[in-house]
Order: sequence, then C-alpha cells, then structure tokens
Amino acid sequence: MKIKMDLHVHSQHSPDSSLTIKEIIQYYYDHGFNAISITDHNTFEGSLKAKRILKNLGYDLIVLLGAEIETCQGELIVLSLEEMERIPYNCEELIDEVKSLGGLTYAPHPFDPKRRGLREKIYELEGLDAIEVINGRIAKKYNDLALRAARILGKPGLANSDAHTYCDLGRTYTLLEVANISEEAILKSIKENKIIRYIQN
Repeated sequence: MKIKMDLHVHSQHSPDSSLTIKEIIQYYYDHGFNAISITDHNTFEGSLKAKRILKNLGYDLIVLLGAEIETCQGELIVLSLEEMERIPYNCEELIDEVKSLGGLTYAPHPFDPKRRGLREKIYELEGLDAIEVINGRIAKKYNDLALRAARILGKPGLANSDAHTYCDLGRTYTLLEVANISEEAILKSIKENKIIRYIQN
C-alpha cells in the first residue's frame, strides 16, 4: 500500500510559523495525504493538539506525534508513539530515549548553513534512523549533501515541506510503502527504508 506523507510541518506553536493547526489539517486532508507530523520547535504541543482536533473531525488522516528538538549537537526531529516525559538535549540520549518509546529520529536539513543542522556530526552519530534529503525550503546544493550522506550511511531519506506558511504546505513530500495505514506501520516502513519516491513541486 502506498501512502503520501509530509513529516516536517510547523504550526503557531513554533515562534517562526503563522500556520494554525486547523488549516494544516484541512490542507493535508483536502490534498489526499495519509499522514503528517506537526514538528514544532522543542514542543509536542502542535501535534498533540492536532490529534485532539482530528478525533472530533473524524478525518482519515494520521498525525504522528513529533517535535523538532534543538540538541547541543544540532537539530533532530523526533517521531514518537507516545508523549515523552523527558526530552534530553544531547543527541545520543535523545535517540536512545525515542527508541525506548518505539519512535524514530531523523536529521532535518543537516547541511543548511542557516539552520542548526547536524552538519558533519551526522557521520559520527550512531542510532539515527533517517535523514531529510529534500527540504522544501532550502537550496538544492544543501539537499544534495544530505542525499549524499544518506547514501554513504545507508540511511532512509525523507522529503518534507518544512512548512512555516500556507504556500509551503505539501510542496515537498514522500511516498512510502506500508503494510497498513497506522502509526506503527509508518514508522516501521521508514526504518526499513521502504521509500518509493520523493516529490517536490
């Protein structure tokens, strides 16, 4: 089964985003997405709120619990099956904590000089599950460096919009092969590198 997903979106729970939770949900539902993650800076509140709203709406759309965490070594995105009681701000500790909860971590925009990405640290970090190889808001040369890193390290690559405004929504996304449409199946397929293709409009 093929699904369409964007796992890097920011809401008003990030200081640099103007997007409301409701307009994010409505956009992705209207445009045929199966799964998204609202990955606000250092907080799970956006995705938690989205899950609550979706329960009331009854839309056939999965929201994976997520956050973009600024660790002392660089930013990591966490996708978890349950809310974290404690967020470590050391990369290795964060990766271990997320794994213990059945989730995964990936490196967003690792080589963009305007962000706090992992940069060369990505080659030293053990346990990372995936790398964002296409970010819809950065230059191709930095995405190419991320794609190269994913190939060298044998990591799955993800394509995401990194949306902060309405015009960013859904412009970049990943097609993934899954056994069924569930949070567990999506995370399992990413870890097993069942990526079909990347789309960038």
